[in-house]
Amino acid sequence: MSLEIVIRRGPKANLSILAKGEFGLCNDTSELYIGTAEGNKLLENGAEIKIIDQIITNIKTNMLQGINELNEKIKLYMDKTQTSDSTDFEITIIGSTIDKKITVNNKLVQVYTQGLQQDILETNGQALIYDASSNMFKNQALPAGCVTLADFPLQSVKRLMPYDVTNLIVTDASQTSLTLSWNASKSADVKSYNIYSGTSLIGTTTATTFTATNLTSSTNYSITVKSQNVRGIEGYGTLINTRTLGDFSYAKLANTDYVEVPPISFTSIELIIKFSTVKNAWTNIIVESLKSNPSYNLYSQFNGTQYARLGFGDMYVNGVLKSDRNYATIPENTKVVIRLDTSGETLSTDKWNIFASRAGTSVIRGNIYRVKFYKTDDKGKRVLVSDYDFSYQVTDSKIVDLMGNNEPMVLHGGSFIAN
Repeated sequence: MSLEIVIRRGPKANLSILAKGEFGLCNDTSELYIGTAEGNKLLENGAEIKIIDQIITNIKTNMLQGINELNEKIKLYMDKTQTSDSTDFEITIIGSTIDKKITVNNKLVQVYTQGLQQDILETNGQALIYDASSNMFKNQALPAGCVTLADFPLQSVKRLMPYDVTNLIVTDASQTSLTLSWNASKSADVKSYNIYSGTSLIGTTTATTFTATNLTSSTNYSITVKSQNVRGIEGYGTLINTRTLGDFSYAKLANTDYVEVPPISFTSIELIIKFSTVKNAWTNIIVESLKSNPSYNLYSQFNGTQYARLGFGDMYVNGVLKSDRNYATIPENTKVVIRLDTSGETLSTDKWNIFASRAGTSVIRGNIYRVKFYKTDDKGKRVLVSDYDFSYQVTDSKIVDLMGNNEPMVLHGGSFIAN
């Protein structure tokens, strides 16, 4: 049996009551304390320590007693890092007192300064390996020479950082404001949400909506919503790249006017539009893919206000999920934000028409302000891949992709009018 000495470190002001036989090193004063039955005891000024082996000999009996009381459990220490304004914590995973130690990330003792958004549970026969790319511990079969976690009753590591919000979208946009909506964090201890424009805090709310005001027209903004728990710790945040509207919109004025969309790979399409329909008509098409198999479209029948979707999965109108596929009501002659997700968030690549069928004909009329395309990454978050802004006037018939990832959209007829 071998011994390991665990020394808790941090500022002296943050030193808590040490367990019997446990060390605490004050980084700012270089003082070394040990926990005793009477409380913390100063052993010796750290600057004067010459031979650490002598200290080990002096407290060996207490260490053995403490180890026996812990019943050879893995003990997790959660201490703040030395940076006082950091929201991260360091977690030290301590090996056992048996000669064969648990290996975590190929190291006997590993310190992490990453916030955790996952509970770590005991998994028999496997080690916990930290994966920085996904910010979570993953299970991995133990290599030779290691004991299994079954030999060590492991307590769950409690989540330090709250879960991020999901489904962050823009539900309204104007020249000087952006209204955001999101699904709440699933962490029970979240007390509020902090909204950032870039790195600047622009607001805090307990609701799941927020309107950023006093913005500049035709300007790109990177908005992040961060969950904050009762301990004042923020999550990493969910980011959306968006843009305020300009002074114009593209107006489809005749039945032959429409927008041609180049082939784009995406899992979600988002449109800021205003439209009007012809009642009792079958060709009120908002979007339609040029392929007939599989076919994607959003169209109305009969009364021109209730829309069905083909090929798409979920549909959101102003941030509200429309679960009824046949037929969901969409308000006319009102600026709305419509988001269409592909079924199962499968990647689709196709050419499209907006405000027209694949044949380029439709009776629908209206205005287009913005069209965005997203892909879902390996963490389930939507990433903006193409962004087309119709709210500033162009001199030719092309609307360029602000992201520079895809070809321009081509305008067939229509004109720009002031918002």
